[in-house]
Amino acid sequence: QMFRGGVARLGRTASSIPSKAPRILWRARLGRAIYAAPRPLLDGSVIAASIDGRIHRVGARGRVLWTRHLGGAIFTTPAVAGRSVFAGSDADRMAALDLRDGHVRWTFRLGRCVDVPGVGPETVRCDADSSAAVAGETVYFGGDALYALALDGSQRFRVELPDHAQSSPAIGEDGTIYIATRAGTLHAVSKDGKPRWTFNAKWQCEGTPALWRGRVYFGCDDRQIYALDARSGKKLWQYGVRAPVRASPAITEQGLLVIGTYDHRVLGLDAASGALRWAFQAAAPVQASAVVDAAGRALVGCRDDHLYAFAPDGAELWRLQLGGDIDGEAVFGERGVIYVGADDGVLYALR
Repeated sequence: QMFRGGVARLGRTASSIPSKAPRILWRARLGRAIYAAPRPLLDGSVIAASIDGRIHRVGARGRVLWTRHLGGAIFTTPAVAGRSVFAGSDADRMAALDLRDGHVRWTFRLGRCVDVPGVGPETVRCDADSSAAVAGETVYFGGDALYALALDGSQRFRVELPDHAQSSPAIGEDGTIYIATRAGTLHAVSKDGKPRWTFNAKWQCEGTPALWRGRVYFGCDDRQIYALDARSGKKLWQYGVRAPVRASPAITEQGLLVIGTYDHRVLGLDAASGALRWAFQAAAPVQASAVVDAAGRALVGCRDDHLYAFAPDGAELWRLQLGGDIDGEAVFGERGVIYVGADDGVLYALR
């Protein structure tokens, strides 16, 4: 149970995206804006975090079961493995929390950054804004470097990166780890921590790469969407847009890549060739990453306060207005319930 549906970060859901707009089952007001995607659990509860530094477990009817403050803003989507919740914060730390009551099992401090207020490279380089990928007995995430930790919080390896990694790592079938940075680089690192190759874009890359059929897909602030060969890092195609691309791509089983852009569009591209299949014009930038189902339908939030659903050919199925910008992906829980957070600080449950 982790960001983008698994370590390949394909953005797929086993649930069916509804053909008609769902209704709001309940709202849980959690504080300030919810930037990260929630993480549903099998019992109908959900883990959700907000940028006021608090992470919550919310019950199946919208009641908050526990809350824990992590000391800094939380932009990262929590990952759940076993009885632990892994979440990073702008306190320069990755934390493991007990799923049952939220107590902190351990924290791991990133890098050697100075704890000073404000903005700028030195204040953000060690932020743990990268959603953890849990593969086997190892927790992978980015910050000032790519980290691999054991489940007890001890460090297995650290790979230096040229700048902050807000991107979350994707992991291939052979264990290779792929992560992007604000230096405009995409790095491939072997499962034992040895750098394999680096691809250089022109501007920063904040989205999480997706892995599909031996390829790596991602977008950057240089207004490009890229497809690379996963083994060599060779560029296979790129598709240019009119504004930064900070969403992560979703890729359907049929080979359609769905991604939002800051030029107010949601695009459907052929994942094999990069050819445009369809485009939808929204009313604001699209920061949120899309989710796709087995039929090829897509669900994506927008900064125009709407959640949109699309047919495989890009036709709009429905839109639902919520109470604020939607910056994080919508996710599915048990019985087809959709969970999504918004900038009004509310976690919504829809069905």
